[in-house]
Amino acid sequence: MNVKKMLILCICLCAAVFLFGEDFKLTITLENVTPNGGTVFVDLHDSAEALRQKKSFKRFELSPDSQTLTVTDSVPAGEYVCAIFQDENANGVLDANLIGIPKEAAGFSNYAGGGPPGGFKKLKFAVQSDTEITVKLLRMKKK
Repeated sequence: MNVKKMLILCICLCAAVFLFGEDFKLTITLENVTPNGGTVFVDLHDSAEALRQKKSFKRFELSPDSQTLTVTDSVPAGEYVCAIFQDENANGVLDANLIGIPKEAAGFSNYAGGGPPGGFKKLKFAVQSDTEITVKLLRMKKK
């Protein structure tokens, strides 16, 4: 093989790696889940716009049998927000009161409670290699 052909082959291989990127393993551990308390929806958003419009890059539906669940999947490098809720009344949506406070258990990546969760910039996490995050579901105290 001559040098020109070898150089073209190398350029094509480098371009393919760049264009198609590499996927990494993302592991999401969910804590404070109510076993048999309704389907747990795990939504992964890949942009501020997707989070605002509630359009998931990936969605997982889990039937919980313990207080801790784990989801693992492959994702390309990037920034993501993980939004989770447990659908206690099986209507497929996160129920909230008139001012938007969830009536069902919910959680976000990088959110520990104590006020509004914030937007994509505050809740995002980066995936640049195999990544593990933990999200704790929070419940508003019932009066």
